[in-house]
Amino acid sequence: KSILKEIHLLQRVKGQLEEYNLYERKVQEKKGQLADLREALKTTITAIEELEAALFKVNLAAKLGCSATELQKITFGVATDKIGRVIGKNGSTIKQLEQRLLVSIEVDS
Repeated sequence: KSILKEIHLLQRVKGQLEEYNLYERKVQEKKGQLADLREALKTTITAIEELEAALFKVNLAAKLGCSATELQKITFGVATDKIGRVIGKNGSTIKQLEQRLLVSIEVDS
């Protein structure tokens, strides 16, 4: 009788192990799908960022009355302790500069 109980127990354990292995394969499959989705999301985000940059450029050109190809990007540094003066209170100085000079100013953080 004890041998039959052990056989029954081993069969139950074997069934549980097979079920576990099935679930493990499904988990690994889902992990692969998740990795693929993450990669697709990164690609989509990059494409959206490129489109937003192009749209910004077109809108800026329209605002300035020129074509997007005529726009020029000029980058220069400002000392960290002076950036507050360039921006001004609530961005007032930078807004005045943009309006007066017909430019768009971006400040990297």
